[in-house]
Amino acid sequence: MSTRKKQWTDSAWMLGTASLLYYLGTHTIFGVIGFFLIAVPFALLGTQLAFREKSVVTILFALIGFLLDGPMGAVLALQSALTGLVMATLYGRKKHAVAAVAGGAGVNFLTFVFFLFVLHFVMNFNLMAELDRTKEEIINGTKDMLLPGVMSPDDWKKQVEMQFDMIRTILPTFLILMSMIIGGLIHAATRLGGKIFRRPIPALPPLREWNFPRSLLVYYFLSLIILLLSGEDMKHTFWGNALENLKVMLEVIFLVQGLSFCMFGIHLKKWKIPAPVLIVSLFIFPGLTYILSLLGIFDLGLGLRKRLETRVKRG
Repeated sequence: MSTRKKQWTDSAWMLGTASLLYYLGTHTIFGVIGFFLIAVPFALLGTQLAFREKSVVTILFALIGFLLDGPMGAVLALQSALTGLVMATLYGRKKHAVAAVAGGAGVNFLTFVFFLFVLHFVMNFNLMAELDRTKEEIINGTKDMLLPGVMSPDDWKKQVEMQFDMIRTILPTFLILMSMIIGGLIHAATRLGGKIFRRPIPALPPLREWNFPRSLLVYYFLSLIILLLSGEDMKHTFWGNALENLKVMLEVIFLVQGLSFCMFGIHLKKWKIPAPVLIVSLFIFPGLTYILSLLGIFDLGLGLRKRLETRVKRG
């Protein structure tokens, strides 16, 4: 089969599979699962396609989305196609999948921002006002359910308000993390498809090898000090929200760094503890997240894994 014919064959398979997944994800009970898999055919089959084939398939897929669900369907189809094709392009340029996952996450984040823009300026949906309304409903709907002597209505109201204030503040961080998780899930599904159909897809480095720049500690402690010294002055301001989001994002990074350190230690010691056990434990014992974050900070600041490696080699 000629190269040109093979590319158009792959394009046809890509369009057909993506269209089927789009229908399953938007019109059947498979819902979210099917929707997140839409980008996989583009990421898997788009690695060796030329720009012309990619453009034609993307336009046709957006048209299919429009015919099925109108303008919103076209946007969803376009977003899925671009996510997969960006990841496919980066798969071909890098030896590992970090750039591809980041690229897919970037497309998803821009899509979230676009949808928020449409909701606010086109559909006149005020997300912050809706959050305030939900907050009041929770406060008014649960104040009669409080146990006497355990928590007063005023304390409960303050606690709920603090939680919703935090949600409003760290919404950008939440969107970034969701985008990264979606990019990781698409990559995992693409890797599985690559193994099934014998198409090589680069892998992410093992978790034990993940190591973030030490300079992140400077940004973290600077943001922490500024927030502590400013008190209520910077609360709900642009810079205050930016620093709060930076702090939360860095805390998540330190959590991953701590998890990476644990996996490094397990591998170095040749223990038979499977990685999923440690990860699942985070959901069973939430307090472990703070311990892992501290481990991540100490690992970056004090070079714990180098010290551990030297100690193990010495016996």
